[in-house]
Amino acid sequence: MKKKLLLILVLILFVGIGQLSHGRGRVRFSSDMDLEFNNSTKLLSVHIHHRVNNPRRNYIAHVTVILNKVQKIEQYLSRQDDNTGLSLSYKLPGAKAGDVIKVTAKTNRNLLFRKKLRVQ
Repeated sequence: MKKKLLLILVLILFVGIGQLSHGRGRVRFSSDMDLEFNNSTKLLSVHIHHRVNNPRRNYIAHVTVILNKVQKIEQYLSRQDDNTGLSLSYKLPGAKAGDVIKVTAKTNRNLLFRKKLRVQ
């Protein structure tokens, strides 16, 4: 009986560790995303570096843009530009010097990309 209990506990532990290491919410480094804001045109350019073999099966699926802790843009996508990543542009007419822009992107396989930019 003790052996069965120990075996069950070990299996639960392995499944839990596997979920943590391969599962939801893995965050990529901010160097995997480039943000640029043009203050005169109020245009935010976002480029997400996401190398994949097949951009139809593994792609950036969701992008959120937050300006000063207020969500301004939410976009759902069904594929990325190519096998190297995705480029997007957003108009943020209310952004001014000192504001903080946060961009979060998520793949269809739950990989997260996050980056902040302070408007100059």
